[in-house]
Amino acid sequence: MTWAREGARRATAGASFAFVLSACAPEGTTPGQDRAGRAEGAEDAGLTEAGVDRNGGRDASAASCFAACQNTSFTCQAKDGAAARTTSRVELTLDATGCTGSVTIGTSAAVALRLDCVEAQVCIGGSPGSTPTDCVDATFSAFTYAFTPEDGAFTLCTRD
Repeated sequence: MTWAREGARRATAGASFAFVLSACAPEGTTPGQDRAGRAEGAEDAGLTEAGVDRNGGRDASAASCFAACQNTSFTCQAKDGAAARTTSRVELTLDATGCTGSVTIGTSAAVALRLDCVEAQVCIGGSPGSTPTDCVDATFSAFTYAFTPEDGAFTLCTRD
């Protein structure tokens, strides 16, 4: 009886080990597709050759913009040249088409700011409470948004 139990235990252990190995085996691919299911030779939109997302996870969708608008306070950095940075503070309030508020750049007076989720734009200028009219395309995520105003300094804003 001891030999029979030992043989059954070994058979069960061997079958379990074979099952685990088969679970770890690579899945087959459809001809013409890579392992991720993309067409062979296709590149991911927005990725560099090294696989880095140029937009830092941001996109121009309304959902991403509204997710950013759920935050009320941001700190922004405008990169002008290789090392010079300008820091600004943003306060926002959610509204029907995005969010509105004001931005204070350095120690200067606050100006109006609007994240327009319908148009995927950031609008800036004018006194706080007014409707800013200088609008540029932007990208958004749940915690950040980025844009390049007409002065050309790429600006990245991150929630506080």
